[in-house]
Amino acid sequence: MLEKAVETGARSVKELARVTGAGTVCGNCRCDLKQLLDEHRSSASCSRAA
Repeated sequence: MLEKAVETGARSVKELARVTGAGTVCGNCRCDLKQLLDEHRSSASCSRAA
């Protein structure tokens, strides 16, 4: 669900939280959400460069 949200346009932790509800209860996973976004940006820029 998270990866699908990123693939369809979620670009921030706030957007991921709004779309999926992730990180909205205790907030402990917000760092993981940021890491997921960073990894997606990194892989997207690599695929564009190829």
